[in-house]
Amino acid sequence: MTRNLTRLCSSLLVFIGIGLSATLYLQLQSIKQQNSKLYLHPFAVSNAVKNIEVNLLLITAANSQTTSNIKTLSEEIQRDLSKIRNQYLGNQRDVDLAYHAINIWLVDPKSINHKNTTYIFRTLTHIHAYAIKKAQLLHEGSQSVRIYFFITTLLFSAYLLTCVSFIYRARINKEKRLNRKLLNSKKRFKHLLNYAPNAVILAAEDGLIIDTSTQASKLFGYTQPEFKELHIADLIPNIHRRPDKEVSKSKAPPAIASGKKTYVQKDRHTHAMLKSGEQADISLNVNIAAIDDEIITLASIRDIREELAYKEKIFHQANYDFLTQLPNRSLAIDRFEQLRALAERNNEHIAVIFIDLDDFKKINDTLGHEMGDKLLKNLADRLSEHLRQEDTVARLGGDEFIILLRSGEPTTFFEKKAQEILSLIKGEFKIDNRKLNVSGSIGIALFPENGRKYSELLRKSDAAMYHSKALGFNHYSFFLDSMSIEVSRRFAVEEEMLGALTRDEFLVAFQPQVDLFTGHIIGAEALCRWNNKRLGHVPPDEFIPIAEYNGEIINIGRYVIKQSLTFARQINEKYGLEKFKISVNLSPRQFTDEDLIDFIKQELKKNNLPPHCLTLEVTEGALIDNDGQAIEIFNALSDAAIELSMDDFGTGYSSLSHLRKYPFDHIKLDKTFVADITTSSKGLLSAAIAMAHALNLKVVAEGVETQAQQDELKKLKCEFAQGYLFSPAVEAKSFFKFIETYIPTGPT
Repeated sequence: MTRNLTRLCSSLLVFIGIGLSATLYLQLQSIKQQNSKLYLHPFAVSNAVKNIEVNLLLITAANSQTTSNIKTLSEEIQRDLSKIRNQYLGNQRDVDLAYHAINIWLVDPKSINHKNTTYIFRTLTHIHAYAIKKAQLLHEGSQSVRIYFFITTLLFSAYLLTCVSFIYRARINKEKRLNRKLLNSKKRFKHLLNYAPNAVILAAEDGLIIDTSTQASKLFGYTQPEFKELHIADLIPNIHRRPDKEVSKSKAPPAIASGKKTYVQKDRHTHAMLKSGEQADISLNVNIAAIDDEIITLASIRDIREELAYKEKIFHQANYDFLTQLPNRSLAIDRFEQLRALAERNNEHIAVIFIDLDDFKKINDTLGHEMGDKLLKNLADRLSEHLRQEDTVARLGGDEFIILLRSGEPTTFFEKKAQEILSLIKGEFKIDNRKLNVSGSIGIALFPENGRKYSELLRKSDAAMYHSKALGFNHYSFFLDSMSIEVSRRFAVEEEMLGALTRDEFLVAFQPQVDLFTGHIIGAEALCRWNNKRLGHVPPDEFIPIAEYNGEIINIGRYVIKQSLTFARQINEKYGLEKFKISVNLSPRQFTDEDLIDFIKQELKKNNLPPHCLTLEVTEGALIDNDGQAIEIFNALSDAAIELSMDDFGTGYSSLSHLRKYPFDHIKLDKTFVADITTSSKGLLSAAIAMAHALNLKVVAEGVETQAQQDELKKLKCEFAQGYLFSPAVEAKSFFKFIETYIPTGPT
């Protein structure tokens, strides 16, 4: 608004000045011409009067003049009279009278007397005097006009100077405003430039750097003056590189050269050269524009080194095992697809080798998970160093590994490799001044013989591995179709096991335990049974190992303890057997249940039972596999007055050392010894029973099926027995009937 008003005022002043100048100029010219004319008239009249007077005197003296001279003089007089009549500004009557008198004189000089002559000359003198006076007055008027013109000129000049000054000031103010805006614009631009999150570089048409942002200095390491001595291509060598061609660093891209206004590149991954000499990964945005016939390059640069490192880290975490740094399951799939493409092209074979360490859990439980992790890392390094660069060794999780091999020989080569791998695993590991020996079980599935998909081959190699474990430690097996049945059964059992507790498919059977000397029932062993609609009756020796493998044994074990203590309470309530003991098997996996002891105490309290009515049975193998955790848990159970029994005593390992180490109350003789008591194993049983008694332990014999076996056990002073001779394991209702109908045999 102010700018438009200033422009309007300036225009009006100019137009007014031009109008006044023109008007004043025309008026002064008119006055000048008029005054000039008025100024000249009196002098002409005065001269004419003088000429007439002279000529009249000459005519008077006609005797000395010729007729021609008189005529000439008369003509001159006539001309002067005409001038007087035309230019005299005074009384015209005087001029007319003098004019008639002089004409008469000229026609007849003799008719003019002295009086007339005096009148004529007096009139001419009067005219001459008036003309002279008028001339003086006009001269004085002319001076006034000149003064007026001078003053007017000064005033007009002052006006013009005022107008010019106003216009000049308006122009200066406009330039100041523009300069101020430009300066503010530069400040804003510099502010935005410096606070831009990315490094920004401006370069001229020749590539020389014009300006940079603060982030550019931080990224490249140069100061502002140093930047201005550099070419933009010194910092970004591929500044104008395009996917199809490369343009010179000192020229604009062809898009600009061909007449387009802008040339843009967005988010291009390239490299920048830093002052330190380091090459940095950057994301580059380039905008090259033709502005006022000058090509300007604006480069926005984002440092993506941390971003790439983060992506690499994420990729590594997603595709590599954290502990061993081997490829994980997902990357193994990708590697298999690459091997399959090569194998199909070259008509070759691929072996998917599934490796599972034998009894690795024992190392974690006895030496700690840190030692187990170190063993896994050492094994991963050993396998990686042994294999070819084209082969892949990956960790699936836990102690499971797979190896992918490619070869034109489908059997011989892979058998040799399997043996080498077993030898590598079997080799001694030295970790933290300890020497560890482990073994592994291997299953092998071949492409394309056993399948073409990774998932199918992995499943079949896993089945072959389980077959190897069934053969014993440190074996390898190639997949056979018959193994599919075993694997399918295992998968079916594992699948149906999930939710079996919710579906109330498990039940607890109880086998009575009898005092061999009194014949009375002193307790029962709780045994878990499973009936599934799809699978039917699943034997314990089939589902319990699977439950231990997938961890479901913890929930099943709690269910058995809960049902068993409820059963013991019912026995006490119905039959008053306050000393009735219930024995429950404890799985090695249950040692990892941190809340196990609290759960048992809670169930005992809920059923109002004393702690000693519960006996927990543990196998010797469980003690070896979980030595570290077992001693802690056993001590806590013993402190809680819960009794402990060693199950399957005499089947292996160093039983005596375990009996001395753990707070056991009973030992249970394995049924294999009881079965041969009348023939070969009587001496062993006698020694075992004597040893137990020497340690103040009571003995329970299981698997008693004949009266002869019972009699021999009594002779060896075995306190308690259970088996089919008394009753098989039955459900609670059947057990109640058994108690009601049972007749103690009594002492013999």
